[in-house]
Amino acid sequence: LKELDEEVKKTKLLFQRRIGEDGKTYTKEEFLIKFHDQQKWQDSKKPEDDDRPKWTIKDFCGPRLGEVVADSFTPQNAKDDPDWQIAFMRTLGRKGSVELVKGLLQSQDVVTSLANKIFECAKEISAAAAATGEELNDKFAVEGAREMSYGTKADYFNGLEVRIGAPNPR
Repeated sequence: LKELDEEVKKTKLLFQRRIGEDGKTYTKEEFLIKFHDQQKWQDSKKPEDDDRPKWTIKDFCGPRLGEVVADSFTPQNAKDDPDWQIAFMRTLGRKGSVELVKGLLQSQDVVTSLANKIFECAKEISAAAAATGEELNDKFAVEGAREMSYGTKADYFNGLEVRIGAPNPR
């Protein structure tokens, strides 16, 4: 993994986000195009963390890798028989061993299957226009958009009748 370290650092910097003078969030490339100033990038603030869960390899790849592992040791004659599958797992738990499970996984060449699935996940995320919730949210931000409002909270809680009158009973 050491050979990837420098490239990971560069990629992380590419997707790092900062808040511009206009209050919007930018990647470094977007920031420099908009403001043309490396020093302003250095001086700008990072966005505050929000309550959304952060992107993790475990969350993104975990379910897919679990499928690979489960598929690899599900007996062929039990693929469409859930009762056979649970009986197999119960028997494995009572009569099996770690060595037996390792043997099952090795006989199915699970390492190669996992490597293929991990690489597939990595290619998918590298090609994604928006990979995280934050990036997906930014996709819908419109340049020059403003927040609009009409009235106050009191107007809202007073309801429509105060603003436009009672409904016509006819």
